[in-house]
Amino acid sequence: MGTENEANNETAMSAEEAQTNKAAFEQVLPLLTAIAEGMLIIPRTDILLAAIFAIGVAKKVNEPALRAIFSKLPNDFFDIALLNRLEPAARAAIFALDEAQAAGALASEAKLPAKLSQEAMEMRGRMLRVLDYHLGHDKEVAALLALVRLGAGYADLSTDLGKLAAIFRSHAEVLSKDPYIRVAEDADTADRLAKIIQEELGVGATPKQKERKELLTRAWTLLFTTYEQIAEPGRWLLKNQGGDALFVSLITAGRKPPRPKSKAPQAALTA
Repeated sequence: MGTENEANNETAMSAEEAQTNKAAFEQVLPLLTAIAEGMLIIPRTDILLAAIFAIGVAKKVNEPALRAIFSKLPNDFFDIALLNRLEPAARAAIFALDEAQAAGALASEAKLPAKLSQEAMEMRGRMLRVLDYHLGHDKEVAALLALVRLGAGYADLSTDLGKLAAIFRSHAEVLSKDPYIRVAEDADTADRLAKIIQEELGVGATPKQKERKELLTRAWTLLFTTYEQIAEPGRWLLKNQGGDALFVSLITAGRKPPRPKSKAPQAALTA
């Protein structure tokens, strides 16, 4: 499942920090459980590094000067409460990650049968092409398709198929005008493949492991969406003050920088 189990275990956490993270998780739990299944985002980066980065951003945007800038945005455009939610969401993700690791829920992803993998990938690709052609102009659909394209790994593939099936159904009236598109059949096939993939990946996992893994996905989804709702206007508000550098993507923030290549000894270079 992406690189969610590559958290930087070298970062020590005090008992006080662990308790703070647990309290944050309990605070946002109602928000986690309210996330619709089709809106879940599978982690594709080091969650711990991304969450630590988000905590740093949360502290900056809540400084009086920056908070005052965000508060000038219209209420129907930006919810100032997002600034309060960012740090708890990040700490909840760290807590969920710890719980998932403790339950052994982040083992390496199993392989799918080649035939199933090929059929699922082909269905995903075809549905993306159809939606791009017919609904690419729709901003909401385009945003969902962008999330689908970020997917990597079998767990993402299952989620992607479910999202694409939901888009097909919600826009059936438009899509059905094309005689070459089998709207209902394709949506049903995508759901069927998604279910089979989930069953294949879930083999051997205990109920506790499945629960912890789902909670981690929900915690990551809340963190990612909360951060992006702040980052998007933040990049614009601070475009002349390093906004792009402050609000880098959490996917990028969670990637470990490559280790510098060791230099050859001077003697070898001059030999």
